[in-house]
Amino acid sequence: GFEVSEEESIRHVTVLVEEFLGLAVTLAQERHSPGIGRGGVEDMVRQEVVQLLCVEPMSHSALNKALPEDVNHETGLERVIDQVATFKKPVGGASAKGVYELKEENYGEYNVFFYHFTREDQSKSEEAQRARLKAAGKAQVSPPSAPPRLSQCFAGLSSLLHCPLMLHIMKIVLDRADNLKSRCFSEAQVHKVLYLIGLGLVEEERDRVARSEERRVGKECRSRW
Repeated sequence: GFEVSEEESIRHVTVLVEEFLGLAVTLAQERHSPGIGRGGVEDMVRQEVVQLLCVEPMSHSALNKALPEDVNHETGLERVIDQVATFKKPVGGASAKGVYELKEENYGEYNVFFYHFTREDQSKSEEAQRARLKAAGKAQVSPPSAPPRLSQCFAGLSSLLHCPLMLHIMKIVLDRADNLKSRCFSEAQVHKVLYLIGLGLVEEERDRVARSEERRVGKECRSRW
């Protein structure tokens, strides 16, 4: 029969948990595609450009090549690039290319677990953000930003962040992180769990603000009548 060593089995379990948590982050965070979130195609392209420029500044041609094309073989880059990036003229010889750099106010949209990142992209983007934050004298952390609101068809996805099973899994991961004898623990698991908790808090705060606004508007309407 097929047999694996105990060490190999532990490694498999560790990786499976990391992959599962990564999938949970993608399901909870990636809402920019039309139909899943309430935005349109332009919002989706904008998100792609922001994340690409969080890895490194890029030339116009490199951005166009990295973006998916629509049925008309267009990427939509021209419609969003000036919203999120500043063009830096080439420095050097005739072969040098100018690059687009992300505007400072858009770095808050950085998603370390962006689903189109390769492992190299993720590592490079993390290093770039830490260096940028350190140079600015800020805490070297990149908490999740508020994702778009879900469309009506996918509204149930938000319950993923607080369903009993997900809370149970997150508790197990954090308990293992606090147990020096645990062998199925990894930093990647903890990072993803903390990111999911952050996403849950962002959703909770947004819902709280929305409910407060609804009550305010309702109160104003009743007072007019």
